[in-house]
Amino acid sequence: MKNTLLITALLFISISLKAQDTIRKINGTDVIANVTEIGDDYLIYTRFDQPEGPSRKMAVKDIMDVVYSNGTKEVFNQSGVIIVERRGPDKRVRVGVDPAKDGLLGNGFYVEGMMGYAYSRKHFNGGYYSPSYSQTNSNITAGLRIGTKWYFGENENMRFGLNMSWMKLQILLPETPRPDIYFAPVNIGFAGVFKVGKKTGIETNTSLGLALSSIYQHAIGVNYGADVKFRYEELAIGLDFSRTDGVYSNGNEYANMISLTIGAKF
Repeated sequence: MKNTLLITALLFISISLKAQDTIRKINGTDVIANVTEIGDDYLIYTRFDQPEGPSRKMAVKDIMDVVYSNGTKEVFNQSGVIIVERRGPDKRVRVGVDPAKDGLLGNGFYVEGMMGYAYSRKHFNGGYYSPSYSQTNSNITAGLRIGTKWYFGENENMRFGLNMSWMKLQILLPETPRPDIYFAPVNIGFAGVFKVGKKTGIETNTSLGLALSSIYQHAIGVNYGADVKFRYEELAIGLDFSRTDGVYSNGNEYANMISLTIGAKF
């Protein structure tokens, strides 16, 4: 009998140490549990005496706060917003999901299609019987950009990081029959994202680097620009503003471009 009581007591202590999260309800009752997920409407947990399941649901609107075993505390206010005071990892993400893969705030490889307008200026050397001259063109542009964004920190409302554009390729369709090709490889800049809703946010990026184009007589130029996007998780739509100048052009060769961008981050 004593052995049975001892085994039962040890088992109870073992289970209690394994799951010590406390769900405090608005009605004043406490539930000792192991919280596995917090969604928009429901909290999912297992009972402390049933750590292997079954999983149970509790409406978020009925919960005052959750105190985790490591001292982390999450408070639920009346509007459903969660106020976080924590020292440990974020337990609100789904089990098995890496927080870095968050569609809005996470890192990722991105692809964007571009369509817009450019105002460009080219310089032509004259021949023996003709002087040198410059020509300006109004251009419709179409293109593609691919790159990677890295964000740093754990802030759940805004993050900053680096934007690496591995390739930006645009075709400039001028008033003359022959189009110009614009290629900007490996441009780097800053990246920022600001959360405005549960799944939406505003994203800003800058870029600076080398450009190669038939706009310039010597092919080599520099690109610099910025873009602003409205993001819904992985999807984004926005405007890109950029300028490119020929390195050896003494100011006679350039292009100002504005483009609508539509893309996704993976």
